[in-house]
Formats: sequence, structure tokens, C-alpha cells
Amino acid sequence: MASQHTMRVIGGSFKGRIIPFEKKLKGAEATSQRLKKALFSILGEDLTGKNFLDLYSGTGQIGLEALSRGAKLVVFNDSDRNRYQFAKDIVHAWELSDRTLHYNIVAERCVKLCSERGMVFDVIFCDPPFEKIADVPVVYSSMLDIISKSSIIHQDSVICVQHYHTNIMPESAGRLIKKETRKYGTNSLSIYTVVV
Repeated sequence: MASQHTMRVIGGSFKGRIIPFEKKLKGAEATSQRLKKALFSILGEDLTGKNFLDLYSGTGQIGLEALSRGAKLVVFNDSDRNRYQFAKDIVHAWELSDRTLHYNIVAERCVKLCSERGMVFDVIFCDPPFEKIADVPVVYSSMLDIISKSSIIHQDSVICVQHYHTNIMPESAGRLIKKETRKYGTNSLSIYTVVV
């Protein structure tokens, strides 16, 4: 059993491999195994050939799960230098660098850069720092709107947002519409799809 300072890959070719969660990663909270399992149950166990954007990658564990499940490309982005380097070092150690890109910029700039470079994603995972309010968090509605207006999504893209359980997530944002919200303790997952 992994301790509170470690996480394990829970599916795919790297199932069981340990990701050492370092508390020195300022502001990084490890997504629970339960929520991670739920996320990939929604997305499907096999992501072969898919492009995956981990927009606030933190420890990198969600992007690593996507790689383990066959994702063709995973883009890791985190504005914090230590978190960016942490994920990059693990990817290098696991010899997965040929299927990844790493950015150390704010999320809005990452979306713009990916768009400029012609990248299109099948899955986008957003887990920004929580706003623990019983209202619509500004950071989420703003980011969903930016994603909606960008060229990084297609008609079958899925946008997954991890957020605090009391947050009220917008029903829609431009081309995006909320499909469902599922609660897991103090965390929730809201799933958005693209309106054609």
C-alpha cells in the first residue's frame, strides 16, 4: 500500500509503479486514488492514440496514467518550476519523453501556445488550485471559456474538471456543455463535451 507520500499508477502498462509524491512541491495536492480511478472509468481504460492535455499537472500523476493507458501524446503544464521539473524527471526516468511535451507557463498561455502549434486534444484535464466557495469559481469559468474559444478541441473532445465539492460549475461555456458532475468526498469531477 502506498504511503501518503507516494502514489501508484492504477492502470495500464505501468500499473503499480510508484510516483514519489514530494511535499516540497508547493501547492501540489495529490489526486486521490478513488477519484483517479473514477476519472479513467469515465474516460475509458484504453487511451491508445489519444492526445491528452494535463493543464495544471502538479505531481504529473494524471498525465502518467494517460501514458500508461496508451496515450499518443501527453502535454504536461504547470506554472510552478518545481512541479514542472518533477513531472519531467519522472517521464525521463520512465523513458517516455518521446510521447510528451512539458511547459512551465500559466494555463492560459499554454492553451494559446498549443493552439498556435496546431495541437488538438481528445482529453483535457483541469485541476487548478481550489477555490473553496459555494459559488462559481472564477478560474474555472474563465478557463473553460478560453478552451472553448481555442482550436485545441474537436467535436469529440472531453474536458474534465476537478474541483471542490461545494463549487457550482457553469452549465455551459461557449461551445462547451456540462454533461455531469460526480462527487467524491470533498472533491468533484465535472465533465464537459463540445456542442457541434
